[in-house]
Amino acid sequence: MHKTERVQRFEACIEGEVDGTIDMDRVAEFSNVGIPDAAHLRPLYWKVLLGYLPTDRSKWDETLTDMRKLYNNYIKAFLIDCRKEMTVSDPLGCSMNDPLAALEPKTPATENTEGTPETPWDEYQLNVELMSDIDKDVRRTHPDIHFFQSDPAYLRKYGVITGDIASYQADAEGQSPQRVQFTNLTPKTPNERGNVFEGSRPRTRLRALPKSLSDHDRLANGTFGGLLDKPQVSSHHAALVRILLVFARTNVAIKYVQGLNELASVIYYVFYTDAAPEERQHAEADAFWCFFNLMSPVMDLYTKDLDGDKSGLRGNMDSMMETLAAKDPTVHAHLERLGIPPDFFAIRWFTLLMGGEFALPDVVRVWDSLLSTFGGACGGDLLAHLRRVAVSMIVSIRDILLSLDYSGTIQTLQKFPASVDLNMILRGAMPDEVEE
Repeated sequence: MHKTERVQRFEACIEGEVDGTIDMDRVAEFSNVGIPDAAHLRPLYWKVLLGYLPTDRSKWDETLTDMRKLYNNYIKAFLIDCRKEMTVSDPLGCSMNDPLAALEPKTPATENTEGTPETPWDEYQLNVELMSDIDKDVRRTHPDIHFFQSDPAYLRKYGVITGDIASYQADAEGQSPQRVQFTNLTPKTPNERGNVFEGSRPRTRLRALPKSLSDHDRLANGTFGGLLDKPQVSSHHAALVRILLVFARTNVAIKYVQGLNELASVIYYVFYTDAAPEERQHAEADAFWCFFNLMSPVMDLYTKDLDGDKSGLRGNMDSMMETLAAKDPTVHAHLERLGIPPDFFAIRWFTLLMGGEFALPDVVRVWDSLLSTFGGACGGDLLAHLRRVAVSMIVSIRDILLSLDYSGTIQTLQKFPASVDLNMILRGAMPDEVEE
């Protein structure tokens, strides 16, 4: 298949000049108009825009080798080494030959003044506390997307009995008419060690993990060595858990808050599905570092102490409404008259960077534009551009909103119409179209 002229232009842009130097302004400009779904271009553009790959292509191999190694070292330190340091007499009451027989911590983890745990036991407790929230959110990430659905082979590998997989999948995806309950019971035999299912159907135990599994498989996958009471449902879900746990452990100010799973999932999805086959094994590490860099300009949205600040969540929503009043005073007055503040619809718009308002392929297109701000396009300010996208969304359905009452207006804003032309919204969000 011959490459289109457009794809060739995008390839030439990311390949850079003769000396291997990439023009960041051009990369940002190209990204803003939408990156083609071809030639594995999008992962490269996003990695350059987010500062993961330098603009000097001659440094790419070294950078990727070093950063991927560092991420793997984080996994080893936070999930594997600390558990292997715990002896038979540790507070868990079990050796690491039995990684599934973990107990809930009875006291909070002890952290020093820098926010890092002081002992392997503290490290384990901190991981349990973080995993409790991360696991719940990751399990319900994009359940309608095949890529993020349960993988029977993965479930079998981590102890789920073959005959129980269908029920397990239904429960994990929130589709079971009667939720299955998971509890820890004392095993009757060594082969029945671990957790069991309880519900209207016969109880089924998880098989013991083979001793031949690697430390990574035992302690950083499946149930994560007993940190979870049941295995994650696919290798992609497990990758998201690791990304979010490492982020929480390396960002003590914010740790983990609901919604970060959605942001990380978009990057991981693109880096895995749109990458060259040989690069997919590195999708997790690359996604972590790009997610880490993405969080820099939006961190204040998740910081409660800054909620009322101009850079915080409420400050951005208030600024959005001020821009709407200037752009379309009629629609703004309609929302004011009905008593509908931005809290009723825009919190998710900002905290998920529009990740919950469109189908995933459209979210990726929106992010092409949002991430172009890292290269100086669209005013070079991600949150300012996000506010303009939000205003453009509202203006694009002004006629619908003006015809609706209180409940209809809220419902429409909370479930944005899929029929609206996304490219029209993004064109309407350009700085010269929306004055802030």
